[in-house]
Amino acid sequence: VPEGLKEMLEVVPRLGYYDSLSEFIRDAIRTHLTQKRELHVLIVYNLYKERKLSVARSGVMLGLSTAATEDLFKRMEVH
Repeated sequence: VPEGLKEMLEVVPRLGYYDSLSEFIRDAIRTHLTQKRELHVLIVYNLYKERKLSVARSGVMLGLSTAATEDLFKRMEVH
């Protein structure tokens, strides 16, 4: 982690906005993946392909029904 970013992260727990640095990092990752939907889908799809997620769990992570997730993954396999 670059020094400037590390210094910023060290301040986070003292601000009282988050209970811990871990909570802040989890929130930052969730926010980033919400804004970068394509990246979120690719991460979940790869976990599914590695058999680390079921299609149902993948759907939950993507906010989609199981059927919609299956359709999405089938379309991704074609490309």
